Amino acid sequence: MNLEQGGSDWLEWRRQGVGSSDAPIIMGVSPWCDVLTLYKRKRGEAPEQAQNWAMNRGTRLEPEVRGMLEGTYGVLEPATLTHPELPWMRASVDGISLDGRTVVEIKCPGEKDHLTACGLEIPEKYVPQVQHILAVTGCAKLIYASYYNGILATVTVPRDDAYIVRMIEAERLFWEAVQTGIAPLVEGQRTDAEWLDAAQTYREAKADADSAAERFETARERLLALTATTASGGGVKVSQVEKKGSVDYKAIPALKGIDLEPYRKPGRTEWRITVGEDT
Repeated sequence: MNLEQGGSDWLEWRRQGVGSSDAPIIMGVSPWCDVLTLYKRKRGEAPEQAQNWAMNRGTRLEPEVRGMLEGTYGVLEPATLTHPELPWMRASVDGISLDGRTVVEIKCPGEKDHLTACGLEIPEKYVPQVQHILAVTGCAKLIYASYYNGILATVTVPRDDAYIVRMIEAERLFWEAVQTGIAPLVEGQRTDAEWLDAAQTYREAKADADSAAERFETARERLLALTATTASGGGVKVSQVEKKGSVDYKAIPALKGIDLEPYRKPGRTEWRITVGEDT
């Protein structure tokens, strides 16, 4: 069965099982969502994640990247697939060959994740997703394709059967929780509605901020590449500014052997909010 990804039928099909994008959440490595929010979405008690700029960019560029990959791997078709023995285990793949032996996962990430792919590794947060796809398709390997700023990098990811066994068990327990209506428990994790709403709002805002920061840096690099010394236009001016370097106090001979702690300003307590790691 092939459904148009993003359509209402596809959304309902995905909600009625565990998909590849759910795997990182269940395995506790997703920076975007926690397992309790996912549980509520599967139960129809929370809205699906809204499309953001980064997600829209990926959707827009995916056909272009798939076309680039076809030059090496032959015809690739997007597909919605179900595990042959576990009907609740599903995957929407970005491309699979006509003989079903080659499957690809396409990402259009930021610079950091793309550089990881250029080093022939995949970001940790995507490991469960690709292994889930390999479990559903039965393929021996997956081609992870990362496309950023006109550059395509591919990583061949082998099937990890030991990891897949652990992952399927975690996903099975999660899906049982969804079916029984007994929310999965995470030690020390708050489940009250006010906290979950605030946490979801923070995650979505952080994702938007990260996307905006990436767009800002990309635009900045383009402007700098177009500037020799000084240029202006379109309400923007680019100019070179000389800044003094910081003082290397450790290199000052007169300070050697002197305890600088008495001169340190008072410390302060700060709050740190970490996304994803508490799940």
